[in-house]
Amino acid sequence: LYTVSQDGATCTVSCSLCQKVLETLTLLKPACKTYGDGKSCEVAVLVNDVLVTDISDQVYFRWENGQWNKLEAAPTNAGTYRAEIYNVGDPYDTADDFTLYVEYTIAKAKLTITAEDNTITYGDAPAANGVTGNGFVGSDSFTDLSGELTYSYNYEQFGNVGTYKITPGGLTSGNYKITFADGTLIVNAKTITVTAYAVQADGFEDK
Repeated sequence: LYTVSQDGATCTVSCSLCQKVLETLTLLKPACKTYGDGKSCEVAVLVNDVLVTDISDQVYFRWENGQWNKLEAAPTNAGTYRAEIYNVGDPYDTADDFTLYVEYTIAKAKLTITAEDNTITYGDAPAANGVTGNGFVGSDSFTDLSGELTYSYNYEQFGNVGTYKITPGGLTSGNYKITFADGTLIVNAKTITVTAYAVQADGFEDK
Protein backbone atom coordinates (compact mmCIF):
# COMPACT_ATOMS: atom_id res chain seq x y z
CA LEU A 1 0.00 0.00 0.00
CA TYR A 2 2.79 2.39 0.83
CA THR A 3 6.05 3.10 -0.91
CA VAL A 4 9.08 4.93 0.41
CA SER A 5 11.47 6.63 -1.97
CA GLN A 6 14.49 8.70 -1.06
CA ASP A 7 17.07 10.85 -2.71
CA GLY A 8 19.84 11.92 -0.37
CA ALA A 9 18.29 14.45 1.97
CA THR A 10 14.65 13.88 0.97
CA CYS A 11 12.30 10.97 1.64
CA THR A 12 8.79 10.65 0.19
CA VAL A 13 6.10 8.33 1.55
CA SER A 14 3.36 7.64 -1.01
CA CYS A 15 0.09 5.73 -1.07
CA SER A 16 0.19 3.28 -3.96
CA LEU A 17 -3.55 2.74 -4.18
CA CYS A 18 -4.65 6.34 -3.83
CA GLN A 19 -1.67 7.59 -5.86
CA LYS A 20 -1.01 10.33 -3.35
CA VAL A 21 2.05 11.62 -1.51
CA LEU A 22 1.38 11.25 2.20
CA GLU A 23 4.53 12.70 3.67
CA THR A 24 7.72 14.33 2.55
CA LEU A 25 10.73 14.64 4.84
CA THR A 26 13.75 16.74 3.99
CA LEU A 27 16.88 16.91 6.13
CA LEU A 28 18.15 20.50 6.12
CA LYS A 29 21.73 21.67 6.35
CA PRO A 30 22.66 23.57 9.52
CA ALA A 31 22.62 27.34 9.57
CA CYS A 32 26.29 27.70 10.52
CA LYS A 33 28.50 28.34 7.50
CA THR A 34 31.71 29.61 9.05
CA TYR A 35 33.55 28.69 12.24
CA GLY A 36 32.31 30.90 15.07
CA ASP A 37 29.63 32.71 13.07
CA GLY A 38 27.20 32.31 15.99
CA LYS A 39 24.62 30.35 14.01
CA SER A 40 23.28 26.95 15.07
CA CYS A 41 25.19 23.92 13.86
CA GLU A 42 22.26 21.58 14.54
CA VAL A 43 20.29 20.19 11.63
CA ALA A 44 16.50 20.17 11.27
CA VAL A 45 13.89 18.25 9.30
CA LEU A 46 11.18 19.72 7.13
CA VAL A 47 8.09 17.47 7.39
CA ASN A 48 5.41 18.45 4.86
CA ASP A 49 6.74 22.03 4.93
CA VAL A 50 6.68 22.11 8.76
CA LEU A 51 10.06 22.72 10.38
CA VAL A 52 10.99 20.24 13.12
CA THR A 53 14.12 21.20 15.04
CA ASP A 54 14.12 18.94 18.11
CA ILE A 55 15.78 15.96 16.46
CA SER A 56 19.26 16.04 18.00
CA ASP A 57 18.81 12.56 19.52
CA GLN A 58 17.99 11.12 16.08
CA VAL A 59 20.83 12.63 14.07
CA TYR A 60 24.32 11.23 13.67
CA PHE A 61 27.21 13.38 12.55
CA ARG A 62 30.30 12.22 10.73
CA TRP A 63 33.55 14.01 10.01
CA GLU A 64 35.10 13.72 6.57
CA ASN A 65 38.66 12.85 7.50
CA GLY A 66 38.95 10.06 4.95
CA GLN A 67 36.71 7.63 6.85
CA TRP A 68 33.60 9.62 7.84
CA ASN A 69 34.24 8.98 11.54
CA LYS A 70 31.20 9.31 13.79
CA LEU A 71 31.02 12.29 16.14
CA GLU A 72 29.31 12.51 19.52
CA ALA A 73 27.60 15.86 18.86
CA ALA A 74 26.98 18.46 16.20
CA PRO A 75 30.38 19.74 15.04
CA THR A 76 31.35 23.39 15.39
CA ASN A 77 34.93 23.29 14.12
CA ALA A 78 35.77 24.00 10.50
CA GLY A 79 35.63 20.96 8.25
CA THR A 80 33.44 18.86 5.97
CA TYR A 81 30.71 16.83 7.63
CA ARG A 82 27.79 14.52 6.98
CA ALA A 83 24.56 14.49 9.01
CA GLU A 84 22.42 11.35 8.90
CA ILE A 85 18.98 10.43 10.23
CA TYR A 86 17.60 6.90 10.22
CA ASN A 87 14.17 5.34 10.28
CA VAL A 88 14.36 1.60 10.92
CA GLY A 89 11.12 -0.26 11.54
CA ASP A 90 10.47 -4.00 11.38
CA PRO A 91 13.87 -5.71 10.99
CA TYR A 92 12.19 -8.33 8.79
CA ASP A 93 10.59 -5.78 6.51
CA THR A 94 12.94 -3.06 5.32
CA ALA A 95 10.63 -1.58 2.70
CA ASP A 96 9.85 1.42 4.90
CA ASP A 97 13.39 2.00 6.15
CA PHE A 98 15.28 5.03 4.98
CA THR A 99 18.41 7.03 5.66
CA LEU A 100 18.49 10.75 4.99
CA TYR A 101 21.79 12.58 4.82
CA VAL A 102 23.27 15.94 3.97
CA GLU A 103 26.90 16.81 3.47
CA TYR A 104 28.06 20.31 4.36
CA THR A 105 31.14 22.35 5.12
CA ILE A 106 31.91 24.76 7.94
CA ALA A 107 34.44 27.18 6.51
CA LYS A 108 37.43 28.56 8.34
CA ALA A 109 37.12 32.01 9.92
CA LYS A 110 39.41 34.75 8.67
CA LEU A 111 42.26 35.74 10.98
CA THR A 112 44.84 38.43 10.31
CA ILE A 113 48.12 38.31 12.22
CA THR A 114 50.07 41.56 12.01
CA ALA A 115 53.62 42.19 13.14
CA GLU A 116 54.00 45.09 15.55
CA ASP A 117 56.26 47.93 14.42
CA ASN A 118 59.75 48.11 15.90
CA THR A 119 62.69 50.49 15.92
CA ILE A 120 66.37 49.55 16.09
CA THR A 121 69.67 51.35 15.68
CA TYR A 122 72.16 50.90 12.86
CA GLY A 123 74.40 47.97 13.71
CA ASP A 124 71.70 46.07 15.60
CA ALA A 125 70.40 42.76 14.30
CA PRO A 126 66.82 42.94 12.97
CA ALA A 127 64.31 42.25 15.74
CA ALA A 128 60.54 41.93 16.13
CA ASN A 129 58.19 43.37 18.74
CA GLY A 130 55.44 40.73 18.79
CA VAL A 131 52.19 40.39 16.81
CA THR A 132 48.50 41.18 17.10
CA GLY A 133 45.60 39.01 15.94
CA ASN A 134 42.37 40.34 14.45
CA GLY A 135 39.53 37.86 13.95
CA PHE A 136 39.72 35.45 16.88
CA VAL A 137 36.37 33.84 17.73
CA GLY A 138 35.07 34.00 21.30
CA SER A 139 37.80 33.20 23.81
CA ASP A 140 40.20 31.84 21.17
CA SER A 141 43.72 33.23 21.24
CA PHE A 142 47.20 32.50 19.94
CA THR A 143 47.35 29.44 22.22
CA ASP A 144 44.69 27.84 20.01
CA LEU A 145 46.94 28.01 16.95
CA SER A 146 49.51 25.45 15.88
CA GLY A 147 53.08 25.90 14.74
CA GLU A 148 55.71 28.33 15.94
CA LEU A 149 55.68 32.07 15.33
CA THR A 150 58.53 33.16 13.06
CA TYR A 151 59.71 36.46 11.61
CA SER A 152 61.54 37.38 8.44
CA TYR A 153 63.00 40.72 7.43
CA ASN A 154 64.12 42.46 4.28
CA TYR A 155 66.88 44.09 6.34
CA GLU A 156 70.24 42.64 7.29
CA GLN A 157 72.47 43.77 10.12
CA PHE A 158 74.68 46.74 9.13
CA GLY A 159 72.38 47.60 6.25
CA ASN A 160 71.55 51.22 5.53
CA VAL A 161 69.30 53.22 7.82
CA GLY A 162 65.69 53.43 6.62
CA THR A 163 62.33 51.68 6.76
CA TYR A 164 61.97 47.94 6.24
CA LYS A 165 59.41 45.13 6.65
CA ILE A 166 58.81 42.66 9.47
CA THR A 167 56.91 39.65 8.12
CA PRO A 168 55.39 37.16 10.58
CA GLY A 169 54.66 33.52 9.74
CA GLY A 170 54.80 29.95 10.94
CA LEU A 171 51.35 29.68 12.60
CA THR A 172 48.58 27.39 11.31
CA SER A 173 45.05 26.45 12.34
CA GLY A 174 42.26 24.08 11.40
CA ASN A 175 39.65 26.73 12.24
CA TYR A 176 41.25 29.88 10.80
CA LYS A 177 42.33 31.01 7.37
CA ILE A 178 45.35 33.04 8.42
CA THR A 179 46.65 36.09 6.60
CA PHE A 180 50.01 37.47 7.71
CA ALA A 181 50.49 41.23 7.51
CA ASP A 182 53.80 43.08 7.63
CA GLY A 183 54.91 45.42 10.35
CA THR A 184 57.44 48.22 9.95
CA LEU A 185 61.06 48.04 11.04
CA ILE A 186 62.70 51.44 11.38
CA VAL A 187 66.51 51.52 11.43
CA ASN A 188 67.81 54.77 12.91
CA ALA A 189 71.28 56.18 12.55
CA LYS A 190 73.71 55.36 15.33
CA THR A 191 74.93 58.32 17.37
CA ILE A 192 78.70 58.50 17.69
CA THR A 193 80.86 60.88 19.70
CA VAL A 194 84.00 62.39 18.18
CA THR A 195 86.52 63.94 20.57
CA ALA A 196 89.07 66.39 19.18
CA TYR A 197 92.44 66.86 20.84
CA ALA A 198 94.73 69.92 20.47
CA VAL A 199 98.21 69.06 19.17
CA GLN A 200 101.34 71.24 19.57
CA ALA A 201 103.48 72.17 16.65
CA ASP A 202 106.17 69.72 17.79
CA GLY A 203 103.63 66.91 17.40
CA PHE A 204 103.17 66.25 21.10
CA GLU A 205 99.71 66.37 22.59
CA ASP A 206 98.93 69.52 24.50
CA LYS A 207 97.98 68.51 28.06
